[in-house]
Amino acid sequence: MTRTEADIEAALTAGPDMPIDIEATLRAVHRTAQHRRRRRVVLSSAATVLVVGVGVPAVVALHADHASDRTGPPIAEPTSAGVVPTTAAFTGSCTLEVLPLPAEIATLDENTVANIRVVDMDPSGRYTVGDNSDEGYLNLGDPFVIRWDGAVPQVLPVHGAVVAAGGVNSMGDVVGLSRDQASPAGYLPEGHAWLYSNGVLTDLPTPDGFVGAGAMAINDAGQIAGYAERADGTGVAVRWDADVAHTAHVLPSAGSWARGDAIASDGTVVGAVRDARPTDAQLWRGQPYAWAPNGTARALPLPAGETDGTPFQVRGDWVGGYTAHSAGVKVVGNVSKAEIGFTAVRWRLSSGDVSTVDTGGFASSIGLNSGGDVVTVRTVQPVSDPPVTLPVLLRGGRSYDLPVPAAPAGFPSLVQRGDPVAISEDATVIVGHLSAPVAGPPTPVVRWHC
Repeated sequence: MTRTEADIEAALTAGPDMPIDIEATLRAVHRTAQHRRRRRVVLSSAATVLVVGVGVPAVVALHADHASDRTGPPIAEPTSAGVVPTTAAFTGSCTLEVLPLPAEIATLDENTVANIRVVDMDPSGRYTVGDNSDEGYLNLGDPFVIRWDGAVPQVLPVHGAVVAAGGVNSMGDVVGLSRDQASPAGYLPEGHAWLYSNGVLTDLPTPDGFVGAGAMAINDAGQIAGYAERADGTGVAVRWDADVAHTAHVLPSAGSWARGDAIASDGTVVGAVRDARPTDAQLWRGQPYAWAPNGTARALPLPAGETDGTPFQVRGDWVGGYTAHSAGVKVVGNVSKAEIGFTAVRWRLSSGDVSTVDTGGFASSIGLNSGGDVVTVRTVQPVSDPPVTLPVLLRGGRSYDLPVPAAPAGFPSLVQRGDPVAISEDATVIVGHLSAPVAGPPTPVVRWHC
């Protein structure tokens, strides 16, 4: 239901001994720890640029957690003054732009357009792609996929009861999946992997012996990463060639289910492997994996204490994703629920090392480029549920807050949440979401220009 101003003021004026129920006021825009989540956007017919201010250095650090005997390049350590020296000529000055919606989407009912999510941005920063599905690939209203060319949106001609975008490259080619029917859990394996290129939508071939497939990423060479599934729910990671036939190659793994989530410029695929298909609570996590261009597979290490994870972006030698760990038990009324904590991480392919990104206790997103620049969040209200986070850029050994709009009039204590999803190779363009803390216009999908 819609939260009233009285509800919000009651939460804000709660006594010091009474925990603030942020979950209630942010319920409509709650996003758990993954960049592929339902999103709300502003119903705008033109891009809006908000000059909000200069980024402020914040305390977000990278921590090495070597899970092998190999040692990668050292991560910058604080000086005696407690400040990591800056090596990049970057001032931290960024502006915020709200991306518009296509006219045919903006006129649909609010429930249909209120959950658009950004899925990916190409390495050049020109193209952005999104849809209105959630992490289980259930569309929230009429299904659609949007591609932005700069700030110009376009609805792609993808049809089905379920449609979802996977990724986009620097030519504007988009890949994804569609299904002819939906299930309550959104987990029907039958489906089609598709490619949209030069105005033409093409079904990608499903490997022999499998009943469905999905495409999750495409590189600038036209190679595609994704997965294929059998009728029993077991599956494999797949790489499609850039040839005319889009030849599909099944990638080897030790588990009975695997998925390719991202693909590097050289054809390296990263993803996850499990002994069984993930449940909704597992959010497609598994043992992180990498498949070399020749198909050779290897596991990527987990930080100490982490149980599984998902790498979902690769740029050059760097892989970004998150891992999960047990966070105790939460009791609500008479129900006890196991809590899962998430950690933002990056792997280095050449060394096999993994590094954690300190986000202050809550990891909801991470994006990176081949230079090792990272966009993620820092937690400003860790005790709330969900925690309130602000978007940050980690570059040259320093952390910079990305600008967000001021709090709504009359609610100075409320903080706009932000979740950056991807960063361009030159670190000048970042895409993501904002989460409005009060009822009003749908939350925007945004770009930061730095």
